[in-house]
Amino acid sequence: MHGVLALREISKSFGGNQALQRLSLDVHVGQIQGLIGPNGAGKTTVLNIATGVYKPDAGQVLVNGHDVTSLRPYERSRLGLSRTFQGGRPFGQLTARENIQIAIEQRQKIERAGRFEPSPVQNADALLDEIGLLGEAELLAKSLPYGKQKQLEIARAIAYATSVMLLDEPTSGLSLEEIDLVLSVVAKYRSKLAILLVEHNMDVVMAVCNQIVVIDAGCWIAAGEPKEIQVNPQVVNAYLGT
Repeated sequence: MHGVLALREISKSFGGNQALQRLSLDVHVGQIQGLIGPNGAGKTTVLNIATGVYKPDAGQVLVNGHDVTSLRPYERSRLGLSRTFQGGRPFGQLTARENIQIAIEQRQKIERAGRFEPSPVQNADALLDEIGLLGEAELLAKSLPYGKQKQLEIARAIAYATSVMLLDEPTSGLSLEEIDLVLSVVAKYRSKLAILLVEHNMDVVMAVCNQIVVIDAGCWIAAGEPKEIQVNPQVVNAYLGT
């Protein structure tokens, strides 16, 4: 069965570098799917292919069973896809509250056009409170510390998404307390969204993901539950070179 987000036999090269080789994966509602691999494995390329930043050389991207391979990023976002970026990219000149409000308003415009089902997120302050930013609601995003900006970007992704949320290194630069808070909030939306998590922190991956796909040099090498991945010899070899 296709996931809400499905990649089928995706290949992508940049010059002489083969970034992805016939990679397939599915992300379903009800799971947080981890995508892990050594540096340069192709993880962020997967996110860029899924969101339309890059076009694959071969293969298909499906959202809710529909082929979106030829669609542009903004067209895919109108299907309820949202993502975060490694460095965090909130709208710096807007307040934290306005960052969330604009995501909710844009999503509601598409809902009214009948593009997808209403999101569970309707109130910016409720989400800011959930993510630990209600006290910073009226501050400009650019004035927030790095960790708070990352939290804000995750909240904005939640506010917009109604089908798929893609998280690229969401806990990098966060304190342990912030990590625990972010993970608890993300986990609350697992029953409503298909979530794909790219993350280097293996403690985070093993704690929050219920399925994990491992890639190396752009190739699929293993998939399974965290306890299976931890003892998989191909995974150990990919990370440790033993």
